[in-house]
Amino acid sequence: LVAVEGEPLEAERPQDSQDLRRIVEELTIGEEAELTVLRDGMERTIPVLMEPKPTDPEEAEKAEQEELEFVVRDLTLLDRIERRWSRELEGVMVEDATMGGWAHMAGLRLGDLIMEINGRPVPDVDRFESVMGEIVEERSELVKIFLRRGERTHFVLIEPDWQALTGAGKAPKKEEAA
Repeated sequence: LVAVEGEPLEAERPQDSQDLRRIVEELTIGEEAELTVLRDGMERTIPVLMEPKPTDPEEAEKAEQEELEFVVRDLTLLDRIERRWSRELEGVMVEDATMGGWAHMAGLRLGDLIMEINGRPVPDVDRFESVMGEIVEERSELVKIFLRRGERTHFVLIEPDWQALTGAGKAPKKEEAA
């Protein structure tokens, strides 16, 4: 890389990489920038669409599922790169499963990608919260989680004891509250 938007880059020291970062951060997201590269001894100008910085896993939106004792977060570009997953793959990543909790005892593990719950897709945290809210409200006898672990898919089946959960201070089902 020898120039950005026609402005030559001169890098003689490792610290000069910060100059490139500053130049790139000043470009407008959604617009094309011209990068000049030296390839096979010849300069070439390449148009590049400026996109926002990918979300770090630590910054991704999260949701805690209190009754079944696990936490998920949105899938990020870095997750896809690390695991070599396509852009079409959707789901939420398991970030925590309480040791000895319902989800952990059923076999849910950190890094699992939950794609469906009881046959309903969960492409992101918002949809996950909606689906799990319905499941808790309905007190489904079986929570069937379809997930991806590495290159393989699995089902994790959780049979919650809603009676015990209600007795532990959880909100009762609508018909019971009155």
